[in-house]
Amino acid sequence: MSININSPIPKKNRRQRSRTVDPFIPYLLRRWNEGCQNGSILFIEIQKQGFRGQATMVRNFLHPFRKNLLNLEKDGSQSVSIAFEMPSSQTIAYWILKKPEDRKEEHEKIIEQIKSVLPKLDLTITQARAFAAMIRQQHTDELDSWIKAVEQSSYQIWKNFGMEPKKEAAGV
Repeated sequence: MSININSPIPKKNRRQRSRTVDPFIPYLLRRWNEGCQNGSILFIEIQKQGFRGQATMVRNFLHPFRKNLLNLEKDGSQSVSIAFEMPSSQTIAYWILKKPEDRKEEHEKIIEQIKSVLPKLDLTITQARAFAAMIRQQHTDELDSWIKAVEQSSYQIWKNFGMEPKKEAAGV
């Protein structure tokens, strides 16, 4: 039996399997278009709705949207969004800790968008900026009041951070 290399290869009819993420696609698309494009957050949200898959399934589903920088509607139509690549956390930290007079408006807008999605970061950013200003201006007399403020914070990381100067002062 000879095979003609010019003839098309017959395709097997394969049944399209539904993915675990399929029932949650309308929700994921709606949240994506609302601006929540963080796969981890979306994974947690659909887990609460009964999703039994893994976070990688959500990331794999979202990957083409990030790659193409498109917003997809429920009906499958595409609307191009402004091309925007999320800066690294290191870059965002740099923007947060800059002197107020050196901050750029576009960076502040991105920080505000992040705070609107993750409101807990608002207090963290405020405390970080206060600490940076205190150190930059060498206002060591403000350290005790800053430590008291972070100790009253609900964030353990700030409580731990605030304890370090006390330990150093006590010689621990």
